[in-house]
Amino acid sequence: MKEVAEQFKRMSSVLKSDITNIVSSTSACSDSSNDSVSGAKSSSSDTQDRNGFISTACQTDPINLNLFDLISTDEQLKAFTGVTFTTLNLLLKLVLDISDEKCETTMKNRILLTLCKLRLNLSYECLGALVNIDRRRCGEYFASTLHLLSMVLRHTIYWPSKEEIALNMPQCFSKYRNTRVILDCTEVTIISPHCLRCKIRLYSHYKKNHTVKVMVGVAPSGLIVYLSKVYGGRASDNQIFAESEIVTKKLLDPHVDAVMVDKGFRVDKVCTEQGIKIHRPPFIKKKQQLTAAKAKKM
Repeated sequence: MKEVAEQFKRMSSVLKSDITNIVSSTSACSDSSNDSVSGAKSSSSDTQDRNGFISTACQTDPINLNLFDLISTDEQLKAFTGVTFTTLNLLLKLVLDISDEKCETTMKNRILLTLCKLRLNLSYECLGALVNIDRRRCGEYFASTLHLLSMVLRHTIYWPSKEEIALNMPQCFSKYRNTRVILDCTEVTIISPHCLRCKIRLYSHYKKNHTVKVMVGVAPSGLIVYLSKVYGGRASDNQIFAESEIVTKKLLDPHVDAVMVDKGFRVDKVCTEQGIKIHRPPFIKKKQQLTAAKAKKM
């Protein structure tokens, strides 16, 4: 019995030692886990600090840590927006002068968002994900910023003098030197409206869809010099031209100046009434090469 008691005592001692080791090991793991959690919290805090630093310029800036933060060169910026940093900063300065939004960081991000939408036509869902805002707010920013950019940039479109046109006349216009402007209309497809009257006014038989239509005037040098007001797709080229300032304000000298149009731009009647000459150079059909006779006429 004595031997059995001693053996039991030795087993109890070993068991007690094993339990002590297990408890010690568990405590060490717990401390390590706490350190990891603490480190994670510290890392999270650092991230929040960095995010907070980004929006320090304006604490209310809802566009934070987005795609535009990664753009660092003019080439990258032009790929997304079509402008350089110099142009962007100029636009920012002009827009801030007329906007109620005085936070430079917020307005800069809104301008970038708007230019990116115009250049790439990404959906609001996609664009919102890239700049870390919801699609509804993305649409609101685009609409409001587009209006501000329009107010700023409309003054850059002006009607040049005859001397300026002649000074920048390309060599290929040697036979059309009295051309003051090249005209054409462009249409943009829109969502079908609910209003029946609006549907009728906006439906374009040419595009087989609901569109808005605007006439664009370009100088022979390639500079955009005129934009008409916006019409529904149903409006004809002749109507838009007749109601434009080119005709109503007599921007062209009768029997002297000419407009260049393609064969689909039918404004002959108005031009005849106003004494405006029309140039219609031969155009390539179905990507076929011009004949020698047509090329010689050019």
